[in-house]
Amino acid sequence: MESVSIKDNIKTILSGSMAGVSQALVGHPLDTVKVRMVNGRQNSILGCCRMMMKDNGFRSFYQGIRAPLYGSVFQNALLFNAYETSRKVIGIKDDDKKDINHYKKVVAATALASVPMSFYESPMELFKCQMQVNKGSTFKSVYRDIGRDKSIIIRRGLHMTMARNIIGYPLYFVPFEIVRDKFADNLMLGSFLGGAAAGFCTWAIPYPIDYYKTCIQSDSLDPKKRKYKGIIDVVKRSSLRDCYRGFLPCVLRAVPVNAVIFLVYSKVKSMIE
Repeated sequence: MESVSIKDNIKTILSGSMAGVSQALVGHPLDTVKVRMVNGRQNSILGCCRMMMKDNGFRSFYQGIRAPLYGSVFQNALLFNAYETSRKVIGIKDDDKKDINHYKKVVAATALASVPMSFYESPMELFKCQMQVNKGSTFKSVYRDIGRDKSIIIRRGLHMTMARNIIGYPLYFVPFEIVRDKFADNLMLGSFLGGAAAGFCTWAIPYPIDYYKTCIQSDSLDPKKRKYKGIIDVVKRSSLRDCYRGFLPCVLRAVPVNAVIFLVYSKVKSMIE
C-alpha cells in the first residue's frame, strides 16, 4: 500500500474544492428543474421552466443554491480526496498497465470511497431538496422544520443515497479513467471528455434509485402532510415512467457539469504541481 502524504491531500482538497464551485454554478439550475419535476410540479422541462420564471423569475433557477454551493465545495474536496486515498489503499499507481485488472481495482477503490461519502451527501441533499421545492425556504428554516428529532437529517434518504453511490461511483470514475487514458497526450481534453462520459454513466444507469431518494427527501417534513410512508411506499406507488421523471434535465445537467468538474480538477491540480 502506497503511503498518503499530507501534501498530496492538500493538493487534492484544493483541486476538488475549485471543481465543487464550478459544479454548483453550472449545474444548479437544471438540478432545480429536475427536483421540481420529480416532485410532480411539471411533466416537461419547458413547462417547468415557464412556471419557475413566472414564480420568481431567473432567481428561481438558483433557489436553494447556498447549501449545494457550500456542499459541492466540501463534497468534491472529500470525494476526490477519498478516491485518491482509496486508490493508494487498493494499490493503484498512475503508471500501472491500463488493463482489465487495473479497472477492477478502480471499481474497488470507488466502492470503498462511496460509503463514507454517503453520510455526507445525504444530509446535504435533504436540505437542498427541501429548499428547492419550498419557496422562500432557507437552511435555517429547514433545520427548524425538522423538529426535535435531528437524527432525521442523517436517516432520511441515507440508505438510498448509499445504494446509488455504491453503483454510481464506479460508473463515475471508471468511464472517466478509460476516456482520459485514451487521450494521454492531451490531459485537459481527456479530462473534459472523460468527465462528460462519467456524468452520463453515473446518472443514466442508477437514476431510478435517485428518484426514490428524491421523493423521500423532498416530501413534507411534517409527518401529517407527508405523501409517502417510506421507501417501500414510494416503490409501490411509482411506475417505471415515474422513475424516470426528471431524467432528461438530470442528464442534460450531468454531462456538461461533470465535464467541467474534471476539467477544473485536472487543471488546478496540474497548476499546483
